[in-house]
Amino acid sequence: MARSTLFHQGSSTSTPNFAAALNSAPATSSPSTPNLRGHNKKKSVLGTIKALFNNKSKTAQMGESIGLWRCCKCGRRHELYQLEQGSHLVSALDCDCPHRSCEHCELSGGIRPYKPVQEPIPVQLSDIHKRILFGIFCGECGISLQARPVSSIVGPSTMRQKVSAVPKTLAAHSANPLKTLRASRSMTNIFGEPAPKASSLQGPKSTYNLRALSNEMEKEHGKQANSVMVMFTGTGCTCGHTLNHTDLCFQIVERPTNSKVAEQPETTEQAESTIEKRPSFGATPADITKGIRETMLTLARPDRIIRHPNPLKYNPVNDEELAHLYGYGE
Repeated sequence: MARSTLFHQGSSTSTPNFAAALNSAPATSSPSTPNLRGHNKKKSVLGTIKALFNNKSKTAQMGESIGLWRCCKCGRRHELYQLEQGSHLVSALDCDCPHRSCEHCELSGGIRPYKPVQEPIPVQLSDIHKRILFGIFCGECGISLQARPVSSIVGPSTMRQKVSAVPKTLAAHSANPLKTLRASRSMTNIFGEPAPKASSLQGPKSTYNLRALSNEMEKEHGKQANSVMVMFTGTGCTCGHTLNHTDLCFQIVERPTNSKVAEQPETTEQAESTIEKRPSFGATPADITKGIRETMLTLARPDRIIRHPNPLKYNPVNDEELAHLYGYGE
C-alpha cells in the first residue's frame, strides 16, 4: 500500500517537473536553419544591394545581355544587362570571388572600358533619349553609377567664341562713339572723316550663309550629336566608397535605330563578281590557232588564207649566240 502510494505520489509530482523541464530547456536550432549572427553586417547589406539591382536588371526592357565583364582576379565572365531608367546604367557586378571591379578588368560586347583623359570631359549624348551612356563601377559593391553632368563649370573662351562675339559688341556699342556726344557733325570730324556706315545686311548675310551651309551639311551627314561636360570620380557611392581613378569606367555603345537600319538594309545575296580580262604576255588560243609558236603564221581572211613568216621565229637566238653575247660560255 505504501509502495503504491509512493509510486502514485512520484507519478503525480513527476508530471509538472517534466513540463517545467520542457519549458526551461534551451531552444536548439535545427541543423537545416543557418545561424546569421556570425555573418558580417556589411557583407549582408552589400548582398542585398546587389540582389536588388540584379532583380531590376532581369526585369529590364532589354531581355538579352549587352556585354560581358571578365574579372581580372579569377578570370570568370559574367553577363551585363542595361537598365533603361535611373542613374544605374547596367546591372551590378557580382563575382564568386570577393573582387568586384577595377581598372584592369575587361569589358566586351555592347559595353567597353573608357578612360577619361581629364575631368570634366565632354561626352556625347545618346541619339534617342539624349541620355548619358557613360558611367563608372564602384570598386567595393560593384554597382554602376552614371557620369555626373557638370553644368556650373564655364571654361575659358575659345577663339571662335571671341570672334563670333565681335558683331554683337559692335551692335551694342557703335564703332564711332563720338557721334553720340552731340548731334552736330563737327564732333564727328575731330579725327577725320567718318567711315561710311556699314550696311545693315552685311551681318545677317554672313549668318544666313553659315546657316544654309549648316543645313546642307546636316542633310548630307546627319545632325551633329549633342555633348555635355561630365565627371566620373569624386562621387560617393551608397556603400560609402568614394569613386576614384582606380575604378572601372565604361561606355555603352548605342545600337542603331530602326530608321538607320531601314536606310541601310542588309543584303544577303552576294553580288556576282565579274573578272576583268587584262592583257597578258602569254599566247592566247587565237594566237596558237594562227601559229604563233610556228615559223609560219596562218591568217584567215573572208576571201583567202594568208601565210606569212612569223617575225618571232624568223631570226631566233640560239644558245651559242647568247653565250658569246654575255660571255658565260668562256
